[in-house]
Amino acid sequence: MRKESLLMKIWNVLWPLFIYAIAQNVVVLFGMLFLPYEKYAVLFLLISALVCIPIYYRMYKEDCRMAGKEKRNIPMENKDYLAIIISGAALAVALNNIISITPLPYIFTGYEDTNEVLFGGGMLLQILSAGIFGCIVEEISMRGVTYLRMKRYWGKRRAIILSALVFGIYHLNVVQAVYAFGLGLFFAWVYERYDTLWAPIIAHMSANLFVILLGSSAFVNHALETMVGYCLMTCISILVFYYGLRFMKQTNPMVELEFVEKEPDTLKKLTEEYKEQEREEEKH
Repeated sequence: MRKESLLMKIWNVLWPLFIYAIAQNVVVLFGMLFLPYEKYAVLFLLISALVCIPIYYRMYKEDCRMAGKEKRNIPMENKDYLAIIISGAALAVALNNIISITPLPYIFTGYEDTNEVLFGGGMLLQILSAGIFGCIVEEISMRGVTYLRMKRYWGKRRAIILSALVFGIYHLNVVQAVYAFGLGLFFAWVYERYDTLWAPIIAHMSANLFVILLGSSAFVNHALETMVGYCLMTCISILVFYYGLRFMKQTNPMVELEFVEKEPDTLKKLTEEYKEQEREEEKH
């Protein structure tokens, strides 16, 4: 088999992302023939996500098939889902608050236009678009396709960083790029930890939905206007995320299995081997 060049690897990693970008532009251009963009931009994003989800999911399954193996996971418990939800929401709040006290929002003001688009529709449309289906399409494309291809080419650690960088750049403005980069690191890590796309999808939904709900809360907005309230919320968010991360690191990692069914003893052995491999990686 001919060895792929670096440029070909980069192309294979990045070209799937253009599908969603093209779909968004096509839907917007067609939709503007009938509806005003300023009022229905969130609806256009929702339609784009619904169109692209099955496309990306098929690509993800095809990549798994071509790899010749299937990843099975140790069943996640309710406490694992809870840790992912809480950690995703806490990280979103912490990043938002930290970035807002830096000069970035004052230097790069383009993010305000993006926020007006994302939060310009009604609450239901915001939840469906940015809070649910937007998260699903981004996680299948970014973690299910882009990250896994990066991992195949350059290894797990580089893939986590590179995929988060691409995730940030994909948002097309500096403020959101920094925010998305931080979230992208966590989403890739949690996907690697639990070996199921549902882990980063749930984390992403939690982050976006929590931000949407907080933005509509008069009490929270009033609290953030005071330095005490601002610092308190930021510190609590950081602590919650830290302990959520600690909890997830202590849970059983996912184990990569062959297509054939494994006996319970074999599964236990593979889990122990996986843990030993992680300890060796940490030493280096």
